[in-house]
Amino acid sequence: GTQNFAPSQKKVLVRRSLPCDRSILVQIAGEDSPPPLPPSSRCCSLTTRMAMSLALLKGAVDVVINTKKAVDFLKNMSQAEEDGFYLWRMLDALSPAMSIALSLRRRHVTLRHVESAVEVCRYTWARCEEILERDGGEDDDRPDDADSWSRWFDVKKKGVTRRQAVKDMLGHISMCQNTLQLSLTTVVLAVQNHHVRPRAAFRYIPAAQEMAVSIIQEFEFGRIGSSGMSVAVGEVQRLENSSTRAKQQDGGHRYWKPRGSRDVRLMLSKEGEFSLEFRKMKTVVLAGDSDSEDEEGGDLWTQAVTSTMPLRRLWMDQVPNLEVDEEDEDRVAYIMGDCMLGFDSVGRISAEVFEAIICMLKRMAPSGGKARACLADAVDVAEEGGQVWRKAVEKELGEFEAPAADETARGQGGLISPLRTNFASLGI
Repeated sequence: GTQNFAPSQKKVLVRRSLPCDRSILVQIAGEDSPPPLPPSSRCCSLTTRMAMSLALLKGAVDVVINTKKAVDFLKNMSQAEEDGFYLWRMLDALSPAMSIALSLRRRHVTLRHVESAVEVCRYTWARCEEILERDGGEDDDRPDDADSWSRWFDVKKKGVTRRQAVKDMLGHISMCQNTLQLSLTTVVLAVQNHHVRPRAAFRYIPAAQEMAVSIIQEFEFGRIGSSGMSVAVGEVQRLENSSTRAKQQDGGHRYWKPRGSRDVRLMLSKEGEFSLEFRKMKTVVLAGDSDSEDEEGGDLWTQAVTSTMPLRRLWMDQVPNLEVDEEDEDRVAYIMGDCMLGFDSVGRISAEVFEAIICMLKRMAPSGGKARACLADAVDVAEEGGQVWRKAVEKELGEFEAPAADETARGQGGLISPLRTNFASLGI
């Protein structure tokens, strides 16, 4: 029921990821692209299926596109071109639903129901941003009259004028709206109401722990290359020292400094130590934008995952002395050492899987003069029905919420319809 695939197979895979509700990340996988998966078989173990699926997560996120800025740009364009008006309004109408879907995509129970729709919307939105992006030969100034907009529309990108490309995108955006509506309807019908709330409390999910085990095993078995694996994306802030900043914390010596959108990659060094690598993404430049580089720090830094690394899970509006936009208040945030990550998912890695990975790596980290432990020696997610590991995670992040009695009785469904009630009464 399984097949072996050569790890040297090379292809190009383009995927899309979004670090926050108003930004789009373009994820490009350039090496060790996933081989075609064999048909599912009862002979395939969970670990085998996971190992084959994890190849999908090896891409490197390297471009950030600010959708709010693009919508503002389209608003100006709509004054000169009818198609610009439609593109602006259709993308603006898509934004609220996308915000809800992105929130659901961060959590383990709802992720699989909205993943495909979100990826279709991200890809389409990123294509729109690509159309709007300023080419090197264009004027720096934003068009402001009929003639300048006409010249802007006549610029060819990949052999097609912007005017034609904008027309072509309208049908794709309509398709995105239908796909997103289908996915959100599925969530309402298939998922317990608890998980659909914007700030749904975290619960212990055994499947998320098993997935975290499989990901770490990929590293231990040597299946992940030197580029590591992307395990999260999002807006990052770092604690910096300052004696002059007006808004300070920790006794007036430290404050949160924005570091922009980052691709968070899990790395395993030659010495056998795990770390998190925060890679900076490029920014798409539109007409009228400045070309100046982000002055908020380096392109890359590394956070070692040690046994003593502070780890906290909060909602972003709960992070002390952090200024948060209204749309980001309900985003889950992780404080790891001296950095804070406003979490967004990559591939099938939900917030529950991400935090499980970090907790496991802390247990495995060298301590007391001992070398790093292997996963099998440090973590057993099945011991005493998972209760031992559950308590270890709760010690790091706080207690999980217990399911309500009525939810347990209802099973996995989130909606009790008359038809489902009738089936239940018949024993179906």
